[in-house]
Amino acid sequence: MGALDFAEGAVVHVNAGLAALAAAILVGRHRGYSMVPMIPHNLTYIVLSTALLWFG
Repeated sequence: MGALDFAEGAVVHVNAGLAALAAAILVGRHRGYSMVPMIPHNLTYIVLSTALLWFG
């Protein structure tokens, strides 16, 4: 691919991501998990959180 990785950061992050994926597959779904989506219950927190994510 031609990417230069001087500090071996990509190797660490790829290994951590694959380990997390393997752990998630191994653990599986939560028991009692329902497919009913949660409705937003506090619009003020949603707007505030979105603004903090967008504008820092």
